[in-house]
Amino acid sequence: MRLQLLALALSLATALEADDPDRSCSTSSGPGNETSGAVSGAATGWNGTVTLKPSRATQSFKPQAPPSHSGSVDANIATANTTDDSEHGSVGGKEIILDAPIPPTDVNAIQGDGSLRNRPNDDAENIDDERPERRGFRFGTMYDGGGGADATYNGGDDAEIVLESVQESRSFYTGLSQTIWSTVQNKGPSSADALILESPDLGKLGLSIKGAWNCPETKAGAPRIHCVWNNAAPGFQEMPTFSFVKHGDAREGTLDLKLDLTYYKKDPRNGQMMAKASKSWTHQWAARAGLSGLKQANPSRFPNRRVLTLPALLEADYERHRLRQQFLWADFHSTGFFLNAGREVSIDISGLSRSGPQPEILVGTPALISPEHRNEDMPGNLERCHVLTNGKNLFHCQISGIVYVRYSYSPARQSEPPPPVTLNFQGQDEFQPIPLFREGQTTMREWRAMLEETKVPFVEVDGRRVIITGVVEDLKSYTNLGEDIQELLNGYGRVIDAQNAISALDPSSPDPRHRPSPLRPMIVRASESRYADAFDYRAALGSKNVEEIWKPAQLSRSWRMWHELGHQRQHSTSWSWNAMMEVTVNIYSLAVRRLFANVGENEIEHPTRQDWEDTKAYLALSDQAKNFDTADGFVQLAMFEQLRVAFGDAFYHRLHRISRENPPLRGDADLKDNFMRLSADIARQDLTTYFVRWGLRPEQRTIQHMSRYPKANEDLSTKHIYQDLSL
Repeated sequence: MRLQLLALALSLATALEADDPDRSCSTSSGPGNETSGAVSGAATGWNGTVTLKPSRATQSFKPQAPPSHSGSVDANIATANTTDDSEHGSVGGKEIILDAPIPPTDVNAIQGDGSLRNRPNDDAENIDDERPERRGFRFGTMYDGGGGADATYNGGDDAEIVLESVQESRSFYTGLSQTIWSTVQNKGPSSADALILESPDLGKLGLSIKGAWNCPETKAGAPRIHCVWNNAAPGFQEMPTFSFVKHGDAREGTLDLKLDLTYYKKDPRNGQMMAKASKSWTHQWAARAGLSGLKQANPSRFPNRRVLTLPALLEADYERHRLRQQFLWADFHSTGFFLNAGREVSIDISGLSRSGPQPEILVGTPALISPEHRNEDMPGNLERCHVLTNGKNLFHCQISGIVYVRYSYSPARQSEPPPPVTLNFQGQDEFQPIPLFREGQTTMREWRAMLEETKVPFVEVDGRRVIITGVVEDLKSYTNLGEDIQELLNGYGRVIDAQNAISALDPSSPDPRHRPSPLRPMIVRASESRYADAFDYRAALGSKNVEEIWKPAQLSRSWRMWHELGHQRQHSTSWSWNAMMEVTVNIYSLAVRRLFANVGENEIEHPTRQDWEDTKAYLALSDQAKNFDTADGFVQLAMFEQLRVAFGDAFYHRLHRISRENPPLRGDADLKDNFMRLSADIARQDLTTYFVRWGLRPEQRTIQHMSRYPKANEDLSTKHIYQDLSL
């Protein structure tokens, strides 16, 4: 059940966060054929690796059945506290019997039909149209929030209720929000006349509700969680989701939030509603204060400019939609400063257009390791601290972190870019400089001096093609104080160019839809608990792969890095269906791999000779025994690579162009159908036999479309691949 709950939470989390329902859940690579990230990664806390089947984002907020592709979740499980409120009986698989009248706090009254009347929660604003903020945990770690044994009533034909929950992380920082995803079930065999989910007074815990979903009785600002579901039939399942903000002091300690689910059944003798069983679940967080008061001893050794003139960038979501790519890239500027929270800060700004966008101060690098708690991320994920206006801006930020400025616009709303703006960061103590390498400006002498001098543990490289953020100790350990930094940036440029090329993105294209983005991805040094993952704005690599972030020679052999950057590119609203989330990403990985064809097989994870042998063994199965969507990921990749070998790189060039020129699609069936149709259109051949041989099982509509072309004159499934890699 916990595995299912994690998968459902991941699915719902993305649905809640997405700007449109076409956004799909994120993925990332893991060791060997495993996958990592919030939908994938090496899991600990249970017995070994946990494999999940995450769902695509959906239009509704109801949990969806997990699809057929699998990954694993890097899930360090939080400690659990189990309680049971039964009057007698015990937990741990034994019977619990509850026959208590409805507490007056649970409902206002019993309705005429005997069902419970939903109690409104005080005078709180309805925020049903809000969504939780984007957070890097999507593609890193999801935590089991606590524990509880099923408490069931053994009164004959009765209901068995289940309450389980997962949480965003194991730490909760003052001033920031956390989200929990609960699952409420009736496993039958009887209906529950009512199910009620409640929490204690949240104010006593220093929490307030920021948002609530799938619980109409609970709204933003409510003093407690209170959800009512009447007539919950066998098989009933709901996934109430809540976002909280932590207030009060910043002392560290433990914060426990207990949820109680109670099952009510109407007594046929007198019509009274009786509590039959209860289930409790406790979320536990480590209350964190966060880094504060960091200060450079000699700020004059840092050439970071406090007066910055910044051009407007294209909006990340506009670019994502234009390119049809899966994730956002950075539409914000590096500043080279670390902000200490809680103090009044001052920024002067000039040049701002009255009709244009307003710059925003963002704090916190997504997925960046916490130097204090190395298995955790730094608090904050591009938290919007303040919106700037012309003149002097005085404000406070609730969290500490690296500072960015988002100044972006959409050509869909504004035909011409707004003018550049000039910002003056004032206050020596509030804005502390960090080692910042600006490509084309910072000298290696300045860079090394900053790395030697810094008392703030973070570093950032502001390249023309990429932003790299990490910690000083890594550079001291792996790069001899940052040598070859330009060679490193050139290497990232080659990787990005190779993935642009296979995507048919050309800066000289007369059609603006087919030009590469001027925005950049971020590369982030993640916590010790992460392996490698990707989400909006960034690819994140954990401690085992730090060299691949900073060393040019390792970057040229890093299938992980190419894979995570490839996730940014996937056309998951056009031709990459859900089961291919960890497969089509490697079309872009292979494009980079071909740059380094002279690098031996034993130096790069994939592809390998064994991948090709596994492919041939799969193809030797009968057509009836093959199911492409459940095959090994590198066997699946071979099918996509055979099409490139058969029809050249131009096959994928045309596929990407057609994708960008047409509206998005929804649903796996349409995505798979579209891929096979477009493949036949591009090849000008009937590929039915090829796809049947591969186990794709094309629908009749797909077969009918492909039949307009002549049959292929060779068996494409026998084409040897990876020959250009000397395998």
